[in-house]
Amino acid sequence: MEKNTEKANGKHGKQARESGLGKGLVLARMFSRPGVDPLNEVKYESRDSVITDPDGTIVFQLKNAEIPSGWSQLATDIAVSKYFRKAGINGDPKRGETSARDLVYRVARTIREAGEKFGGYFASVEDADSFEAELSHILITQKGALTRPYGSTAASFSATASRGRAATGPSIPSWAPPWRPPTPMSNPSAPPASSRASRTT
Repeated sequence: MEKNTEKANGKHGKQARESGLGKGLVLARMFSRPGVDPLNEVKYESRDSVITDPDGTIVFQLKNAEIPSGWSQLATDIAVSKYFRKAGINGDPKRGETSARDLVYRVARTIREAGEKFGGYFASVEDADSFEAELSHILITQKGALTRPYGSTAASFSATASRGRAATGPSIPSWAPPWRPPTPMSNPSAPPASSRASRTT
């Protein structure tokens, strides 16, 4: 496993561990490539999102949103109505996000910056790059999704409102915990205490 990780990431993972800095994650890329933005490898199209009440009253509407062509209209409506930043881009109270790539960039970048700010989450800058790129690919291609609390919090406390544009608000989300080294297990092969208790009853 270690050899595969080093082969995928180059020598930086091994160097980080040998230098004493390798306390964080060493990440092998599975979906992304160094120097290539995964958000630019997706085909986008312009879509409208209109959400109405049963009586036809429009409760939300956004036209010409930039959405990956592989997303369903339901996925589009959920992302646009619930997770697009509605205001505050570049300090403009009337300017919100209009692209799924901005949404994914903001969330992935915010989590990456939190890990770097608190320290210890990533073994090196290259690993932080890998984390952001891999998460961006996973989200934009819908291979996975963040649970709603994390997605919403990252949306609210983002350091970056849109690609390359600073946002108002705190630079690091308040939910990010301080990094602590893992506690070694005294007996890794032993089952959890709850399992042992159930077996004896």
